[in-house]
Amino acid sequence: YEIPAPTGDKFTEDGWLRTSDVASADFESALMEHPALAEAAVIAIPDAKWGERPLACVVLKSGKEADAKEFNEHLLARSFAKWQLPDRYEFVEGIPHTSTGKSFADHMGQSGDERGPLLPSAVGCRCFAVAR
Repeated sequence: YEIPAPTGDKFTEDGWLRTSDVASADFESALMEHPALAEAAVIAIPDAKWGERPLACVVLKSGKEADAKEFNEHLLARSFAKWQLPDRYEFVEGIPHTSTGKSFADHMGQSGDERGPLLPSAVGCRCFAVAR
């Protein structure tokens, strides 16, 4: 069969189809470009309407300040749609890592026991809700 050549802005220069799906790694990479961030991890949390929504856990660099509105403006400037933005940002002191340096972000939204999700708010970090 014949594969048509990529055209328009639906494809990248190397032929990949652009989709509107956003992986947590996309959020994390974009957030890490923010000058106030030392580290970021994005997890999915349950949402009554959408099934799940992103929660961004962020570590600020020493002496830096930023808020959820600033992070959302940063993401919007990097072609994220408004509906893709995290509903909440959890400001944490650190993000746990495996022995190989990979973040435990995949496990932060689940605990495997009756206590529920292992979210940063469970250990007393400050959280900013985002007004849209």
